[in-house]
Amino acid sequence: MSEPAFVLEEAIRSRPGARGAAEEILAKALSHRGQQNSLDLKYEIMEPILTMRHQTKEDFIEDENRALNAVTHMESASDTSVTLDLEEAAHWAIVRACHNYDLLGLPVTSNMRKFEDYFYEHIIGLVDPLPERCHWE
Repeated sequence: MSEPAFVLEEAIRSRPGARGAAEEILAKALSHRGQQNSLDLKYEIMEPILTMRHQTKEDFIEDENRALNAVTHMESASDTSVTLDLEEAAHWAIVRACHNYDLLGLPVTSNMRKFEDYFYEHIIGLVDPLPERCHWE
């Protein structure tokens, strides 16, 4: 298994921080290649709307990473100053990591395929499988 595949496989099975780390590692690999990552591409699509709302790219990225940042900076497990949907945040962190992985041109693993099937059926609500090469785009 390649290094990026191992990182992503571990993120799918692990805690939220590792999911964010996998996304960041894969995003940096894209950056080193001179390519845009998942968040950059999403921002590019959303930029006209965000500009009308006077939101910067930094605001957008902060919002996308709100749950991960809040968990990272929590004082303790009993800190209730933040209300988050950690499951949703974890799903979207994995989606972005998988999209970055795909943008790197790496082969989809069986665990990635299982997550994708679960995500589209249980989170998005699609029952029919997606056509080949339509993953994470």
